[in-house]
Amino acid sequence: MCLIEGCDRSATKRRLCESHYKRLWRSGAATGSGKAFRGEGEKWLRANANFQGSDCLEWPFGRSKAGYGNLSIGGYEAPASRHMAQLIYGQFPRSTQVRHTCDNPPCCNPNHLVLGTARQNHMDSVERNRHVPPPWKPGSKNGAAKLTDDQVLQIKKRLEHETGQKLAREYGISPSQVSRIKLGKSWSISSAD
Repeated sequence: MCLIEGCDRSATKRRLCESHYKRLWRSGAATGSGKAFRGEGEKWLRANANFQGSDCLEWPFGRSKAGYGNLSIGGYEAPASRHMAQLIYGQFPRSTQVRHTCDNPPCCNPNHLVLGTARQNHMDSVERNRHVPPPWKPGSKNGAAKLTDDQVLQIKKRLEHETGQKLAREYGISPSQVSRIKLGKSWSISSAD
């Protein structure tokens, strides 16, 4: 049974039913909205800015779908961890990212937050096996494709007696793309000759 009083659904995670567990994950509270009253989130951050523990210090209020704490201070809405980093490091450019050394999105422990670039943040996710690349789709199945499979077959046939420059202009692609098609480095479809 779910830990929440009055709930008769079966518990799945953390002794909570699926519904209460999702609410806990999204908002930081298994019941209620989990939203901070005006100024309450900022007070919580200031009170914990000198936190010295090694465990994660999870944001107790509203969270985004990705699990990051939501907070608006002075009209500036950003993840709570970013606001915490600004308390620790002072103001920094918006292009600077706040990286979690603990890989826990709701964590606001000052000892777990480091500043870095988007590239460093991306490399963290790759090194820690958290990066999920978008599914790659070959040929005309790719949403960015400018050519159909039939057009590629035509280009391959016409390259025997026409220049890549001419075909590139005609099909609205670059000469280097025509070269990649010719060499089989892109659009590696089999022709039905």
